[in-house]
Amino acid sequence: MKKIYIVLIFLITQVVILGAQDFNVGPNPALVEGVANGLPLIAYAEIVNDTYESQTVVWKRTLEDLPEGWTSNVCTSQGCALADVNEGTFSMIPLEGLNVDIQFNTEWIAGGAVVELELYFESKPDSIITVVYHGDALASGILEEQELKFEIYPNPVENFFELKGAENVHQIKVIHILGNHSLVVDSPFEKIYVDDLPSGIYQVAFYNEEGVLLKTKPLIVF
Repeated sequence: MKKIYIVLIFLITQVVILGAQDFNVGPNPALVEGVANGLPLIAYAEIVNDTYESQTVVWKRTLEDLPEGWTSNVCTSQGCALADVNEGTFSMIPLEGLNVDIQFNTEWIAGGAVVELELYFESKPDSIITVVYHGDALASGILEEQELKFEIYPNPVENFFELKGAENVHQIKVIHILGNHSLVVDSPFEKIYVDDLPSGIYQVAFYNEEGVLLKTKPLIVF
C-alpha cells in the first residue's frame, strides 16, 4: 500500500510540474510506424496554449535524421512547410490546442527516422519544449503482424530494470517525456541501470537490428 501511495504522489508531482508551463505538448515522443508504400507517414502531436492570452508559437527543426531518399515536412495550422524550411511560426488563441505534426515521405524506401522540433512562445523564448518524432517504415509487402509482449520489471524503478520477451530487440532508448534522449542501450539482455537518470516519466523505445521501432512502453524512475 505504501508503494502505491508513493507512485500516486510522484505522478501528481509530475503533473503539477508540467502544468506550471505556459503550454504543453503531447504525445512526446510522437511515434508513427507503417509500410513504405509511397504514402506519407504522419507522427501527430498537439500543442495546447495554457494561457489566457493569444500567443505566437515559434518552431525550429533542430534535428533531422532520415534514410537516404526520405524527406520530411513540418505541418501546423498554417499547412505543411516545404521540406527545406526549418523554422516558422503560427498563432494560437487562449486555451487552444493545435497539431504540430511531422510528415515523413518514405518514397517506397524502408527505414527509420527521427526529427526534433523546438517549440516556444515568441514572448517567452526561454520556455522551450523539444518534441521528438519517430517514423518507421517496413518494406512494402513484408509487414508481418506480430504480438510483441515486452515487459519491463520492476516498474516503477529505482536502480535497474530488466526486460522480458525482448529476444528480437537490438537496442532500446529511454526517453524522457520532455524529449531528452537520456539513455541508449545496445543488446539490452542484462540489467539496465538508471541510477544516473533524474526522477521522471520516460518512454522506453524498442528497436530491432534494422533500426525499426517495434514498440514503446512507459517507465517511471524514482
